[in-house]
Amino acid sequence: MAKVKERGIGRMIFDLRVKSEYTLNQLAKGVCSVSELSKFESDEIMLNFFQIDRLFSRLGKTPTKLEYVLSKEAYEIYKLRYYIEKNVATRSLNKARYYLNQYEAMKQAKEPLHRQFIEMQKAQIAWIEEKDFDEIIDLCEQAIHRTIFDTDILKNRFLLSSDELNLILFYWEISYEGGKGKATKEIKDILTYSEYHFVDHEELARVYPYAALLAAKYTSSIFSNDEIVLILRKAIELLRDEGKLFLLPEIIKEYEKYNNIITEKNDLTRFINARKSLIEIGKIYKINYNKLRLFEQISRNFKLDYEIIRKNRIAEKMSQEKMSEEVCTRETLSRIERGVTCPTQKNLEKLLLKLNREGKRVDTEIITDFTVLEKKKKYSTYVYRLEYDKADLILEELKDDLDQTIKKNKQYILGEELRRKLRDGILSYEEAIILLYEILNLTVNVKNIFEYTLTSYEINLLNQIAIIYSKNGNINLGIEIYKEILRNLDESELEVIFRMQDWDLIMSNQASFLEINNQPQNAIELTQNRIKTSLEIGRGIDLGRALSTMACALEQENKTDCKYYFNWSADILFLMKNYKRYELIRKYLD
Repeated sequence: MAKVKERGIGRMIFDLRVKSEYTLNQLAKGVCSVSELSKFESDEIMLNFFQIDRLFSRLGKTPTKLEYVLSKEAYEIYKLRYYIEKNVATRSLNKARYYLNQYEAMKQAKEPLHRQFIEMQKAQIAWIEEKDFDEIIDLCEQAIHRTIFDTDILKNRFLLSSDELNLILFYWEISYEGGKGKATKEIKDILTYSEYHFVDHEELARVYPYAALLAAKYTSSIFSNDEIVLILRKAIELLRDEGKLFLLPEIIKEYEKYNNIITEKNDLTRFINARKSLIEIGKIYKINYNKLRLFEQISRNFKLDYEIIRKNRIAEKMSQEKMSEEVCTRETLSRIERGVTCPTQKNLEKLLLKLNREGKRVDTEIITDFTVLEKKKKYSTYVYRLEYDKADLILEELKDDLDQTIKKNKQYILGEELRRKLRDGILSYEEAIILLYEILNLTVNVKNIFEYTLTSYEINLLNQIAIIYSKNGNINLGIEIYKEILRNLDESELEVIFRMQDWDLIMSNQASFLEINNQPQNAIELTQNRIKTSLEIGRGIDLGRALSTMACALEQENKTDCKYYFNWSADILFLMKNYKRYELIRKYLD
């Protein structure tokens, strides 16, 4: 297979659109003008990040696989969205309104995508507070009309994103509850549309479960009981596969109602137990799983342009004068590093190249080809679930897909091959550590590695080094590496939610090391933070392991609560399809 060459993000949108045989007008409507989209697809101009998010979702792909290098201005908006949604999840509604007011005061808030988000959240808050249905319906209609031109899915000739479909579903749910009519046929249309359109399962998991829940609650005249059971089971499996918690308790509750015709009784029992565990954990950490509908992609991977440039320049011991040569004035660079000025795409690339960093405004870590990104995600999932045979097959495909003359691609392949050799016992620990530092040295100076803004994969390699030190009897050195990585992450202005994968990996392993090293109280403090953050954003993929770490630490402290955490851990590990770790916990409990 020919190596895939990197291109701009606009060309990726073009490829996806043409492959699916959609017109410029179908994709652009309500997001940008046709001429703007055409220029963007030719990499002549950049659209803003919120427009790019919407375009990808309309094409059936989730934008969470993309890494954005944000300006300070764009980051402030994403941060406000996160604060709003987090406070809705914890029912801190006055705080949510406070951040909504801040959002509305921004100049960008007048643009359609921002107005739509604001009106959606206002409607959700009003619904939670059981305000007048007419008020909620008015807010829904205002939000819908920002980008949607016909809520009849079959008649609407334009493409719809997961957010837009969820907004329509919410509007129908409110209308039904308010006695303004039923939407039985329309819900069936959305189920059909989403299955056909969202080939990316992560994006499908953002729409199908909500539609399935409404189908079970409101459309008994359209579907048979057997059909409802199949629809609900598919929704449960989608959420499990993608590690999502929101909607799961409500869907499992509806699924349980069909106990008399469900054949997989063992799974049903485990689902019911997992639902109870989720609700119990939610009460402790103040998460209410009812009426959580309109949540966006708040778990993202971002970087800040001014931080990357400033920190990496200092790590490379380069002066501003040297850095700005043939790019911009020193004064302009100074403003860029303070977040006052946003560098152009061209200048950003030039500055990053001077720092031995390959990157664009929209980076995909490995390559700008969506099929390769999907393979990488699948590979990571198999590794996490300890299904190494499946992971190895995908790694061989990735070796063929990637242009390894690009440093980050070469680093990725070398790192994963080394990991495989370690598993197979081909490398000694001492050899592995030497090779890992050589692989890291492709992109950073390992002598002062923690002074850089580390990429996700560099953190991954450092994590592997810490694990090897631990297995080789030097657990304290492993803990020190974790402390340095967390210090590096904490120095950033980014909320941890926007480096969640990195943060959770390191917090998880550091807590485990502390527990093994007889420091249970420190492990408990770290793990409580992990559990709380995961619950606030509905991220279940790492929750089971966090609960088991908490259980072990509590057991060391002789706390009776440990038995609850062990049981909760087992329930959540099963729910998230982490069967091998589930079996270990169950064996220990038995």
